[in-house]
Amino acid sequence: MSQASIMVYSQMGLLKLPLVVLLCSVFSLLSFIALCDTSELTVKFLETPHAFSNLRSTKFVFEVLVGGSGACNNCNITCKLVDGFGRINASQCENGTVLCEGLQDGNHKFEVCPNGTQGVGCSSYNWIVDTVPPTANITASSDFTNALNVPINISFSEPCTGGQGFVCSSVNACNVSRWLTNTYKKPLN
Repeated sequence: MSQASIMVYSQMGLLKLPLVVLLCSVFSLLSFIALCDTSELTVKFLETPHAFSNLRSTKFVFEVLVGGSGACNNCNITCKLVDGFGRINASQCENGTVLCEGLQDGNHKFEVCPNGTQGVGCSSYNWIVDTVPPTANITASSDFTNALNVPINISFSEPCTGGQGFVCSSVNACNVSRWLTNTYKKPLN
């Protein structure tokens, strides 16, 4: 490009446009990095409910860390119960302790977002609330018998997980009478 054509473009203001676009692009990129880079912010949950809970309320305790170690003092922290089947006091979120109340049975998700990242850089905790206790239904081929061994069927209202509760060593060796005498309550007449 000749010196004369640069002078013409410069007088027409056409050289200023690419320069303005370049400066705006650089400024936008720097602003995005400064305001939106939350990769160094992490949420550490210090207290959470059990993965399966029978309680309608629970408490979360957490801290937001910068670089994985130091507390974030200037963070704008938002908290929410994603499923909406309960309530939290959102003003408690800034101090790192949140009480969730009125939880209904089912799956729940609690989310903490540093600097209002709206899902990007947020941390969450999932758990299940089940307030209905499990039940067992025992049936036999005969209501009354004096036999030493009676085949029975035990059906549970939900799966037995966690290794607690009623256990038989095998299908052929199950002393139900010992289990029933510990849990059976005679009805009042």
